[in-house]
Formats: sequence, C-alpha cells, structure tokens
Amino acid sequence: MSVKDFISDEYMRGILSELGFKQSPNEGRLILAELLVKAAAGYRNSHTEEKLLESFYMMKKDRTANRRGRRFLCEMFYACSNRAPEGYYLMRDYRSHVAN
Repeated sequence: MSVKDFISDEYMRGILSELGFKQSPNEGRLILAELLVKAAAGYRNSHTEEKLLESFYMMKKDRTANRRGRRFLCEMFYACSNRAPEGYYLMRDYRSHVAN
C-alpha cells in the first residue's frame, strides 16, 4: 500500500485548502507525519497544526497515535531492507538540505 492510497490527494488537498495551507498533497502528508511524531513526543502544536491532526483522526485523546496514525507512520517511515520508505523521498523533495 502507498501513502497515497492511505490518504487520497483529493482529501489531502481539501483539508490543506480549508486550513489555509498552500502545500501540495505530498508535502501535506509529510507535515502530517511530522506533527504526529511531535505530538507523540509530548510537544504542543499550533492551533492550525492541531486542526490538521484532528482532520485525519490519527491521534488518541492522550496525544499518542491511534491505530490509523500508527499505520500511517509505518507507511511513511518503514520499508523493507531493499528500498527506502516513502517518507525519505518526500523529505528529499520538500525539505532543504544543509551541507556542513
């Protein structure tokens, strides 16, 4: 299963637009994964970021990932040993790299 199968481009585009985000659906998936990790680590998100998380029903009330959230994170960041996970390619495309 692909991350695109998990959250369709149309649904992601609609939620991002509703909340005022200008990013593409792929970058929206990356943002969603980052916010899930941040929340699960105990950090707070902005009001808009919280609304984004709530729109996808991926967190429990205690701010840990629910079954759907865990599955999404696995789809984003886990792959078998002979390929890179989808999140790797999204980070490559949407996050700047700083060389030391």
